[in-house]
Amino acid sequence: MEKSIYNHRVSFLNTKFFYIVFINSIFYYLIAIHHQMPSLQGFKSLISLCVFNFAFFYVLCFLAFKTHQKLLVWLQNFLVFVGMLSGCISIFLILHFNSLLNSALVGIILASNPNEIQEFIQFYLDIKTFITILTFLIGSFLITFYKKSFPLNTKITISLFIGSILVLLVQTYRACQYHSSVITNKNEFLRTFDVIYNAVLEKSSIIAQYKDLGATLKNTYNQLLSNRRGGEHY
Repeated sequence: MEKSIYNHRVSFLNTKFFYIVFINSIFYYLIAIHHQMPSLQGFKSLISLCVFNFAFFYVLCFLAFKTHQKLLVWLQNFLVFVGMLSGCISIFLILHFNSLLNSALVGIILASNPNEIQEFIQFYLDIKTFITILTFLIGSFLITFYKKSFPLNTKITISLFIGSILVLLVQTYRACQYHSSVITNKNEFLRTFDVIYNAVLEKSSIIAQYKDLGATLKNTYNQLLSNRRGGEHY
């Protein structure tokens, strides 16, 4: 009898997998709805987000499982943790700023000292925000620790993998064709990483410019001082 690629113990189509897909789709959708996107268009947007993220994480988990089962377990646990952290941040920002994490907010955080960040959190973390985040975390723990899996036979598993690859290729082609950030916008983890990376890169660039300016001013000052001393000696 042919041994299936998946069984009840190792199938990655479980509650953790669908939680990860959901987290990466729902917050971007909520922001779009809040900005009065038509309901039908919003629903289509949510479906598109879910399809993309299903494909993205299906390929990722499939490759992890084919490498080693422990790697798959570690990967899913790590993604769940990142999903909970990302969810808490997104809830906080949506409730108070009607926005997801962006480069401007990251830049403000990077420019702030620990005391300023603490004061900021204390000012905005009201009872409504606390209860909402706590409810989200409790729900997340209940969902992810409910060990329900959906094992698939070999043919369906391979078919889904090929279909997921095609979805990602089409989205990548569209992103390259229109020079857009459709890939990062559809995946909350990738979008957050892109935002933080660009913010850090921008701050590093500014620091480098200040250093260059400081070095230039210092050299100019030394040159003027040297010329002045040379004139006095003459």
